[in-house]
Amino acid sequence: MDRSTNAKPGRRAVVAALVALAGAVGCGGGGQTRLATANRAVPKELRALFPVVKDGKWGYIDKSGEIAIAPRFAAARAFSEGLAAVATGAGDNLTWGYVDQTGKLVVNPRFDEAAEFQSGLASVNVGGRTQRLSATRAVFRGGKYGYIDRSGKYIVEPKYDRAWSFSEGLAVVNVGGKDGFIDASGSFVIEPRFDFAGAFREGLAHVKVGDNYGYINSKGDMVIEPQFSDAWHFSEGLAAVKTRGPSGNNWGYIDKSGKVVIEPRLARTMSFSEGLAYAEVAGTTGFIDRAGRFAITVANKLGLPVFSDGLACVWIGGKYGYVDPAGDIAIRPQFDEASAFSGGLARVTTAGKCGYIDTTGAYVWEPTR
Repeated sequence: MDRSTNAKPGRRAVVAALVALAGAVGCGGGGQTRLATANRAVPKELRALFPVVKDGKWGYIDKSGEIAIAPRFAAARAFSEGLAAVATGAGDNLTWGYVDQTGKLVVNPRFDEAAEFQSGLASVNVGGRTQRLSATRAVFRGGKYGYIDRSGKYIVEPKYDRAWSFSEGLAVVNVGGKDGFIDASGSFVIEPRFDFAGAFREGLAHVKVGDNYGYINSKGDMVIEPQFSDAWHFSEGLAAVKTRGPSGNNWGYIDKSGKVVIEPRLARTMSFSEGLAYAEVAGTTGFIDRAGRFAITVANKLGLPVFSDGLACVWIGGKYGYVDPAGDIAIRPQFDEASAFSGGLARVTTAGKCGYIDTTGAYVWEPTR
């Protein structure tokens, strides 16, 4: 469960709570224990593998589109630090474990939810259940969260109401409705006292106190006082914040000292990525530079408004495609759904089938389901 993005109740579903219908990416108090034999070492040689579905079963391909792990799982998630969460079962009744890049089950399925590994640890849930919201969406509720190492041993026994992945050595956990931060031993570094806490990024984390958001450092000191009605994490030295005002155009950007560097005049914003940030104002949609000027404008709202691998997803004429940093169409809009590029590939969906394209728009894995 990752809080590096803007994960606030009511605006984006908490990763620990929402699960896709397919159970995979895209398509579809108690005592704590510190184990002396904790296995957190991350393999040095890792290759990029991508989850795919074929005939209803999930497996993995490599960047060239060749099958690396034959489809045999009920659900599969992305690799991180050489391991990936995979599930057995069917429908909403899934049990999660982890495979390595050879396809070997290194942690047998026994968890009701499982997140990606970060810093050698992964948050897992026991006792929770999936509840159906609609035909295509479900919410995961209940149970307790803890952390395991790469061998599947508990480093922190399940006791948290919610728990997110580690970032910069700390992880957000929720106890009794309040968020705090623990270290890799499960000890609280910052006691649960926030109504919301985002993951640490670039040394700071955005937190909510009452109705306002501010920023803390890794010691828990408030370095930018709570004063914003909304806030995002820092990226490339800047963070999007929202001030209160009569109009909805109250988003701007601050630096790490709290100084406003882009005045709050925007209707919507996102974090900076590759020197640009998505923004909307007065009917104009596109990407702004660090001076707050629109470097790219597009006729329609963006599908996934961040640049990665030099491309950003756009929605034009009812279909998704990709633009380059100059704002030119690099891959024509033709997909029903599309993700950001990662490791040179992007997952796309057409007619309910999932495939992967490279940065030229060519399929390396034709859509399947």
